[in-house]
Amino acid sequence: MKTKKLLMLISISILGLFAFTSCKKHAHEYDSKYSNNAEAHWQAAICGHTDEKQNYGAHEYGNWTIIEVATHAEDGSKKQVCDVCGYENIVVIPALGHSFSNDWENDSTNHWHECSCGDKKDNAAHEYEEFTIKAATDTEDGSKKQVCSVCGYENLVIIPALGHSYGTLSWTWDGYSSATATFTCENNTSHIEEVPATITSAVTTEATCTSVGVRTYTATVIFDGKTYTKEKTEEIPALRHSFTNYISNNDATSTQDGTKTACCDHEGCSETNTITDECTMLGHVYSNPVFTWTGYTNVTVIFNCQTCESEVNHTETAAVTITSEVTTPATCEATGVRTYTATVIFGGNTYTDTKTEVIPALGHSDGSLVWVWNEYESATAKFICGNDESHIQEVPATITSKVTTPSTCEGTGVRTYTATVTFGEKTYTNEKIEEILATGHTYGNLVAAVPATCEKDGNVAYYHCSVCDKYFNENKEEIETIVVPATGHTYGN
Repeated sequence: MKTKKLLMLISISILGLFAFTSCKKHAHEYDSKYSNNAEAHWQAAICGHTDEKQNYGAHEYGNWTIIEVATHAEDGSKKQVCDVCGYENIVVIPALGHSFSNDWENDSTNHWHECSCGDKKDNAAHEYEEFTIKAATDTEDGSKKQVCSVCGYENLVIIPALGHSYGTLSWTWDGYSSATATFTCENNTSHIEEVPATITSAVTTEATCTSVGVRTYTATVIFDGKTYTKEKTEEIPALRHSFTNYISNNDATSTQDGTKTACCDHEGCSETNTITDECTMLGHVYSNPVFTWTGYTNVTVIFNCQTCESEVNHTETAAVTITSEVTTPATCEATGVRTYTATVIFGGNTYTDTKTEVIPALGHSDGSLVWVWNEYESATAKFICGNDESHIQEVPATITSKVTTPSTCEGTGVRTYTATVTFGEKTYTNEKIEEILATGHTYGNLVAAVPATCEKDGNVAYYHCSVCDKYFNENKEEIETIVVPATGHTYGN
């Protein structure tokens, strides 16, 4: 029995020594950030001992902050924040509730009880009693009134005074320069209003060379908001014909004076007068020549006398010189023009006529293609015509890209961009490459060293790249193996 107790004491001592030794080797590591709940906050262990905590304590709140003010109809809210961990405690502020006045508010249509916040209840249309009527007279307004039996609102309607009612209107003219309008009231014939008129006049029928015209005078007054008018007419004497502006009829010939005609000067009169236009005999006057082309190399020119219309055989011909030049060169897309010029000298004057010939368009000719890249996002193909370098067609390209050489942890890759355009029913492409940087190793966390034992291999501390499957020491230098071989047993005597 004593032997068993002794062995138990030795076992307990060894376990305590082992626990003491283990505690001395391990110090807990805590998160720098606080964890929390509604009651407290703490820093949790991040070394694997998840139940361990430090700096555990109740929240230390600052002052309340209003988030949303409570109104008569809706709740508000407020919060306070823990100065240690930042935990927010949010509390609802109950709605204040309405306080409606007992007095009625109203407008011309409705009545209601109103809260100080502006909300309304018992909103309804007025309930009127019968009208109380005060009759209108000729000079004083009347009225009719009805009162709401609920709120006492008074609806007052004015009945306008009857006023004067004027009947027959008489006019008195003083020649053509003035007039007076006299208004007599039908309700009181002793009430007479005399209003001087404003006089205007206009010619309503124009006088002609053979007939009289009419001028109309209009008297106008404004009385009691209305406009009244009265007309009076005056005769305008006939004008008689007047001929002053003669115009040549251009009928002179090479042997006889022509004539000239004048219209009556008075507007609207169609009467005319024709007389001889003295000293207008023309003699022979040749018109511009008539050029008749045969093809582009032969021209006949005839000069006709303008003053000898009846002498159809009175013509003259002259020798012609023909020259030509390209006046509009043809381009790739547009036709050109060659102009032929016929020149003749007659009577000391030089006359010319032209005829044009169309030069066919040259058409496009394949020239050079220039690619212009804007970084890697866009590109433009410039097609330069072989016939005309100034003729350039710019076509925006469609850009596609793909990784043609993937990058590795240590080596760069290549992305190839391809620009594609379709022009003239042909497809053209151009490529541009972009270097893809090496990805670098994906080390992950450092794996702790494990000492080898007599029978089991250990390992050095190492990083492992999950991409290239290589191993690296604590300095991130590549190593061939991470294995530390088992030491094997060391037997004593």
